[in-house]
Amino acid sequence: MIKCAVIGVGNMGRHHARNYFQISGAELVAISDKNASLGQEIAAKYHCRFYRNYREMLKREKTIEAVSVVTPTSYTTPACRQVIHPPATAWLWTDGFRYLEIKRPATLRQDSFNPCLGFLQFRLF
Repeated sequence: MIKCAVIGVGNMGRHHARNYFQISGAELVAISDKNASLGQEIAAKYHCRFYRNYREMLKREKTIEAVSVVTPTSYTTPACRQVIHPPATAWLWTDGFRYLEIKRPATLRQDSFNPCLGFLQFRLF
């Protein structure tokens, strides 16, 4: 069972949460969204934990194996960096490959996302 989390459960992110909840072989363990009422509603609907702060979610949820980042463009790069850069998420990369799905352009400027890509290449190859 792959333990999944979603950062951003607005228009598209709620579908990611629903899919993780419905797919056999996946378990939605946590979601994060700045909108507390929306986040709590989605968490209750899909029986998972809600965090208003994705950094707190990544720090506490040590079993997460897959993360969908489904945020507005201006938040995507910081969220992705938090997911893939230690020390906050070093546990995520220590015992095997983990999954990161980004559901919008990570940035309008490629050079601001290059450090993330460099870290991923280092970890994967």
